[in-house]
Amino acid sequence: MKSNPQAIQSVERAFALLEAMAEAGGEAGITELAATTDLPLPTIHRSIQTLVSMGYLRQAPNRRYALGARLLYLGDAAGRGVSSWVRPRLRSEEHTSELQSPMYLVCRLLLEK
Repeated sequence: MKSNPQAIQSVERAFALLEAMAEAGGEAGITELAATTDLPLPTIHRSIQTLVSMGYLRQAPNRRYALGARLLYLGDAAGRGVSSWVRPRLRSEEHTSELQSPMYLVCRLLLEK
């Protein structure tokens, strides 16, 4: 994990765990997360406990951890932000032919920003 010298390490680690969990299909065990993030097990355990207490992760019945419902709130807010930024650009003639591939359009517009 590359670190920005001004970044807060615990925040970077928490997001690394969330992203690793997403890449694993939304559910993973602590050992799997250690293998994919190269973080020490005690760090993963403490970070996970914090994320569980905040609702960003939950413990599944099989004792593994899964992405939590609180992430839906963040995703919804992010989606509205992207939508309000993309919508005016959809009206331009330049992007009319791209409307058949909305994901391509969103990625292209985000790269232009």
